[in-house]
Amino acid sequence: MEEISRLVDEYAGKYPVVEIVAKISEQIEIRNRRNYHYTVSRHIAAHPHYQDKLDSIDYTDLALRIAHGQTTVSLVAKELDVPHSALTNRLQTINRKQYSPIWTDEEIHKLVDYTQTCNSKPDYGYFSNFLGTKSP
Repeated sequence: MEEISRLVDEYAGKYPVVEIVAKISEQIEIRNRRNYHYTVSRHIAAHPHYQDKLDSIDYTDLALRIAHGQTTVSLVAKELDVPHSALTNRLQTINRKQYSPIWTDEEIHKLVDYTQTCNSKPDYGYFSNFLGTKSP
C-alpha cells in the first residue's frame, strides 16, 4: 500500500490518469489483478492533485450538459484528466441532492395531457425538454 501511494504521488499530474494504473503495475508485483486495480484507482481518486481538479468543476452545469447530450462523463474525465469513477461518484451525489425522483401532481397531469394529445408515439425527449427531467 505504501508503495502504491508513493508511486501515485510520483505519477500524479505527470502522466494522464488513465495511464497511471498501467505504469504502477510495471513497478510492483501484482498478486490479485482485480483488487490491485481497485486499490490503485482508490489511491488515485483520493490524491490531492485530482481532488483539487474535481473540486473546481461546476457540477450543476456538467449535469445539465450531460442531460442534454452535449457531453459524457467519459469525455469530461478524459478532457480534465480526472478519474472517471471519482467524477461519476461526485455527479451521483450532486444529482441525488438536486433532482427529486418524485413527480408532483402538476407534472403528472402535464404528462398525461401530453400523451393524450399526441397523434403518434409520444416523444418523451421532447417532453422532458418541455417539463424538465427527474434525473440528468
